[in-house]
Amino acid sequence: VGLPAGLTIPTDMEQLRKLCRRPEDGAEPPLSAVEIRGRELILYWRGMRKDQVIEVPVDLIAQIPGTYRGPASRAYVYYNATTKTWIEPLSVTIQAR
Repeated sequence: VGLPAGLTIPTDMEQLRKLCRRPEDGAEPPLSAVEIRGRELILYWRGMRKDQVIEVPVDLIAQIPGTYRGPASRAYVYYNATTKTWIEPLSVTIQAR
């Protein structure tokens, strides 16, 4: 997921780390792993069903007022980057207090 400039993920990444932990009921966690590379939030799943929809809540910190657009986001099967699916970049407007 390409993140627009002006936004950052909290440094402790606690919200995302919790999504990678197995719930108390023993079910699969919503995410398998997560990493940050520059302005990209990289989310990993061990598997998905065809047409499965997964919502991942992510709280971001707005730091610098302005209008920003992130890099395009994409999804693909790990080790098969030739079949990428792209979506429009995310946009955000941050207003000063």
